[in-house]
Amino acid sequence: MKKGWKAGWIIAGVVAVTGGMFCIAGVALGGRTDTIEFNGEHVFDFFSGELFEDDLSEVASPYGAPEEQYTGSERENLFTDVKRMEVEISVGEIIVEETDGAEIQVTIPEDFRKIQCYQDGEKLTIENTERKSKLGKSVEPVVIGIPKGYRLESFQCEIAAGEFTADKLRGGHVEISAGAGDVTIEKVDATTMTLEAGAGEIDIMEAVVSEGEIECGMGEIYLTLAGEETDYECFTECGMGSVWIGDEEYTALGSEKRIHPGAEKKLAIECGAGEITIDFSEQE
Repeated sequence: MKKGWKAGWIIAGVVAVTGGMFCIAGVALGGRTDTIEFNGEHVFDFFSGELFEDDLSEVASPYGAPEEQYTGSERENLFTDVKRMEVEISVGEIIVEETDGAEIQVTIPEDFRKIQCYQDGEKLTIENTERKSKLGKSVEPVVIGIPKGYRLESFQCEIAAGEFTADKLRGGHVEISAGAGDVTIEKVDATTMTLEAGAGEIDIMEAVVSEGEIECGMGEIYLTLAGEETDYECFTECGMGSVWIGDEEYTALGSEKRIHPGAEKKLAIECGAGEITIDFSEQE
């Protein structure tokens, strides 16, 4: 047993010395001690242990530099005949505002290096895979200008860890998802609406909808609906969180409730460990 331990320690010592020599040689040849780089991009940080997954698509090939992914020489893009819009951001800020023009305008700050903004038929897509460490703290927001009164067939927005602010969203279907981000919307005017909050927060000051699906994991959703509470048939499922509808709280592990059955407008509400608060513009 003692001979086995002695042999093991000798092997470990040889391996450690050999590894140290390789490290010294690597640094001497220009290697970095804080990050691994491929094609000029940091892929792994030794101190934080962070794997920059959004860089992997760019560094998969060792040949050539990665291509820029935004469109438009002035970073201001104009689009017409758009019926569907999809917005997906990992970090940063997006603002949707009404404009007096006749076209949809997307303004992208120079700080956003990895962003795609393109139209495919009647669908406009805006997405980025930026990391916050690259964007910094004082980056200007991406601004989407939509003409006043413009109504889309559908508007879908997915916020991972960024911020999304909008004046008004009009569409046949409006879908908002906040992973760990924050969403603030003054008004939603849609036939159907879907809200999902993982660990993020969604705040909608006014919503005019006929049907809605509201799902909350560990986040928070604040929603004010047009009309009275009795206009809506609500079906609620609650875990460890709480659901407030008007002045009533519905919370009990595994509970299901149907409120105002037979009402014209329909809401399906599911809450895990977060909180959903629904108020009405016309309180009884």
